[in-house]
Order: sequence, then C-alpha cells, then structure tokens
Amino acid sequence: MHNPIRLYMSMSVDGYIAGPDDRPGQELGCGGGRLFNWLDDRESDGPSGQVYREALATGAVISGHRTHLRYRVRRPEEAA
Repeated sequence: MHNPIRLYMSMSVDGYIAGPDDRPGQELGCGGGRLFNWLDDRESDGPSGQVYREALATGAVISGHRTHLRYRVRRPEEAA
C-alpha cells in the first residue's frame, strides 16, 4: 500500500507564491511572508495545526530548488 501524497501550498488569489523582487536573501520577495501568515498558529487544533503536524509526520518534503538550497540539512561529510 502506498502512502498518500499531500500538497499544501500558499498562493495568492492571482497565483503568486512570493512577493515582488524575490532573490537570494529575500526568497519570499518584498512582503511575500504575508502569503504564509495563515500557518502562524501551528499549535492549534484547527487547519494550521493540522497542516503543521502532517508536514512533520511525512517521510519526505518536496520543495523548489532555491528553498532546497537554503534549508536543506547537510550530511556530516559535507561540513566545512
């Protein structure tokens, strides 16, 4: 039996996943963090808490390339 696949993504009504001027050091762009404010209540029993608990319980997380480069966990042999 396969594990279910879930996708949770923040997107504005007009289809953007980041604010304007996204670049290294400002990955969400100018003001883009407001697209993710709905997840601020991670400890709640409501939808925000449910999404957070499910994300922690997964065996994998799929992300974009720039997000991966910024937040990936490095293996010990990669340490500088």
